[in-house]
Amino acid sequence: MHKFRWIVWGLLFFYGTNVRAESLWLEGKDHPTKKVNQSAQALTPKSYYNVAKAFGNAVVNINTVQTVRETQSPFGFRIDPNQPNSQDNPFGPFFEHFFGGPMQPQERKQASLGSGFVLNKEGYIITNNHVIAGADEIRVTFSDETEMPVEIIGRDPKTDVALLKLKGSKDLTPVILGSSKQMDVGDVVVAIGNPFGLSHSVTQGIVSAKQRAINLGPYDDFIQTDASINPGNSGGPLLNIYGEVIGINTAIHASGHGIGFAIPIDMAKDVIKRIKEEGHVRRGYLGVRVQEIDDQHIKVLGLDNKDGALVMEVLANSPAAKGKIEAGDVLLSFDGQKIKTWDKLPLIVANSKIGKKVKVELIRNKVKLTKYITVEELIDEQSQQASATTSDALEKDPLGLQVKEVDKATADQLGISEHRGGVIIEKVRPGSVADAQGLRPQDVIIRLNRQAVKDVEDYKKAAAAIGKGDVVQMIYVRDNRRLFLLFTVE
Repeated sequence: MHKFRWIVWGLLFFYGTNVRAESLWLEGKDHPTKKVNQSAQALTPKSYYNVAKAFGNAVVNINTVQTVRETQSPFGFRIDPNQPNSQDNPFGPFFEHFFGGPMQPQERKQASLGSGFVLNKEGYIITNNHVIAGADEIRVTFSDETEMPVEIIGRDPKTDVALLKLKGSKDLTPVILGSSKQMDVGDVVVAIGNPFGLSHSVTQGIVSAKQRAINLGPYDDFIQTDASINPGNSGGPLLNIYGEVIGINTAIHASGHGIGFAIPIDMAKDVIKRIKEEGHVRRGYLGVRVQEIDDQHIKVLGLDNKDGALVMEVLANSPAAKGKIEAGDVLLSFDGQKIKTWDKLPLIVANSKIGKKVKVELIRNKVKLTKYITVEELIDEQSQQASATTSDALEKDPLGLQVKEVDKATADQLGISEHRGGVIIEKVRPGSVADAQGLRPQDVIIRLNRQAVKDVEDYKKAAAAIGKGDVVQMIYVRDNRRLFLLFTVE
């Protein structure tokens, strides 16, 4: 009887695997080989050997080189070029006396590591945008130690997805793309990547949560997992037990261990297609700023629950304005999709077809109404965001940054040995000066244009003095290192 149960279980597993394989989405003309599918079919929950073996060759290490500028003494000390007499640089007077002034910034090459995976045999590779942002050189290394250069086909900072292509030919094993929508909380997942430079490491965990918003961008919709994800895993695949990619490993929680986040592959598929076809991503635009509904709103506005998005502002000449949507309206649905939480509206609008006339259900003055609006294209240059997640501070900041103060706990977590204040970057506006310089969330700014930055007010004062054509000097902390930037605001 026991043997019969195992035979039945095996047949069900084999049938389920084949049904899922038939509905796989693959970019381009390539399809998974029969051999790869057989490897996935042979998998049992007792071991993840077959997943690692079948798809390990599809995962690549991404090595980037970026030019940075910093000041360093002849004796190897890194010093602050802007404050030779400050407490941060006790050797300043010595160098000024013997060398005639503070040491000048020097360029050096900074290497960083990430991960990616092969999309198809044409040589397309998927990774995170932040892995390659600001890089002067990009090379990928396969599991057989083959190293090859790549070119950037396109990138989308808003979703942190980038598409690369190999410069040259190689016999490639592409991944199988599954469906993140089919994953449930508790499902087993496997991550493969390059954490801390440890090539092709395999870790295992479960889906801890879905549709997480962690304030990394306007379209947050992350898969949360407890599979070990560390620096260097970014851009690598998160796979189900059949070996199908269901997410792109992207971020770790700054104050917690064993909490990682991945971009759902269903979102990434759409982004990748648009990048491949047009080189960039076109998105729908509504023209409202929204906020979360709380208990006070429910009472005052006569709502039944917290579902929906409360309109704070309607931008002039926007589709929302033309469609007679007003500040104070509570949007309940958009083009047939219910808005369960306010932060889902930007993603729903962004994925809408440009030029389509859609129905919007809302509540105004305790009365349910229906409006019709025509979706327009989001134009970045106009700073049109369909969400309050991109705040006025981010829009108006001359560098394109939104920051917050660094407390002692955060300083310890980020490896700042002596806590002297600073501001941590929460968001970087895509296409901004900061974005062009490769700054990213979790970087900590401690000095800006010869001014120590101890809190948000210090940052605002220093940033407010920056204008077009100005030369900016910045010292910031990333990965336990103090780095120096020198650039011109264009």
